[in-house]
Amino acid sequence: MSTSNSCPVKRTKESSEESRSPGNRSPLKRFKPAEEGDCEVVSSDGVRFKVLSRLLLSSSESWGLPSPTEAVKDQLPVVEVKEDSETLDYILQFLYPQPVSTRGLEFPRDWKVIRAFEKYSIWRGLDAVSAAFSKGGCKEYPAYAYAFARHFNFPSLASEAVAEASARETPIADIGPDLSRVTAELPISAESITLLLGFLSTRQEHLIQGRLAATQLLRAFDTEYDCEHSCTGMKYSYIAEALSTRSLKKMAKLAEVDFDCKDCNVQWEAFVGRLVEMLETMPAWTEGEEMVEGDDRMI
Repeated sequence: MSTSNSCPVKRTKESSEESRSPGNRSPLKRFKPAEEGDCEVVSSDGVRFKVLSRLLLSSSESWGLPSPTEAVKDQLPVVEVKEDSETLDYILQFLYPQPVSTRGLEFPRDWKVIRAFEKYSIWRGLDAVSAAFSKGGCKEYPAYAYAFARHFNFPSLASEAVAEASARETPIADIGPDLSRVTAELPISAESITLLLGFLSTRQEHLIQGRLAATQLLRAFDTEYDCEHSCTGMKYSYIAEALSTRSLKKMAKLAEVDFDCKDCNVQWEAFVGRLVEMLETMPAWTEGEEMVEGDDRMI
């Protein structure tokens, strides 16, 4: 990721004057082409960007660049688009074969960016969005990352998004609202949504039933197995941690706890053993690229 300082792109006097008004200010920070443009792209809020026409043509016909016969003599060809200046300022830099200044994800702002990348076939930009999801955005926006990955066919990112969603204690309640909102911003099939929600529901039920079975096993010991020693018994904090963690690594450490009491240790080993069995048999996400074995986020 480039962090080089960028200065505002050159604009016409008219657009510069317009941008001084409070309602038309747009911080143009990233688009700094290495070569002077030979056409102008005009944003929906009236800001003009000088761009190389050959880069627009090589990107997509959706720019609507005028043909030579339509060009006005002694004037640069003008392309008027529906995207605002903030969006153009960010996406145009991806057309040039030079380092870009990327930024962290922010929604709903970046839905406009994603749609523009798709509209103008700027695949380099979509790769940058995917990378931003993988570098932290996926943890903050798992539902959005999943929808993006399914729509643009990034299977490894879809698996990562599912892992982040699965790590939530109440995954469906946590991501459900975002999953509903994302359908209005990015087309995603009902099958994809059903696949995710069904998987999360199955895992959640498996988790509940496994913890319930371990708790019932512990209760059975309390009823049928009297401790023969004068000890403090199993600490509540250990039981609470065992019933709340989904990490096999943490569970392995808990299995090593010694209560200095043979009877209590027998109970503890059986209790932890049942929870470990539950975690080892948790349903795995197999659509697209499979999760890496031992990834605690999926536990």
